[in-house]
Amino acid sequence: MNDEDTGRYSDIIDLPRPVSRRGKRLTMDQRAAQFLPFAALPGYGDVIDRASRDVRPRLELSEDERAAIDRQLRDMLGHQPDERRWSVVYYREDALLRFRGRVKRVLPEQGQLLLESGERMPFDDLMLIEEEPSTGE
Repeated sequence: MNDEDTGRYSDIIDLPRPVSRRGKRLTMDQRAAQFLPFAALPGYGDVIDRASRDVRPRLELSEDERAAIDRQLRDMLGHQPDERRWSVVYYREDALLRFRGRVKRVLPEQGQLLLESGERMPFDDLMLIEEEPSTGE
């Protein structure tokens, strides 16, 4: 505010904020909820997400491909926790997806990879595992 604006409101600028007599004051969470985005078409975002995925029928891996994944899993298991980054191709529902990042743990007793995000990826959904080249971080 500049001096001109302050002068126009000088009669009310120092007054206390008015308090409603009809209702109780909203909490910060209740006030913030008033500004949440409105979803005019609920579920439309999910439809768009599904349409943008690489939808492919699930392929069966050859014995050699399955053996390569098993070798990579054993290598990951022998180096936990690990700072290496991995590229993992996997199926989720009807889509072929790729994860790039760190694997927090290999959980052989549960047949899952625990990703750095906390997500769990079943071994049965894995299609390819490759170590990403080091970027010199």
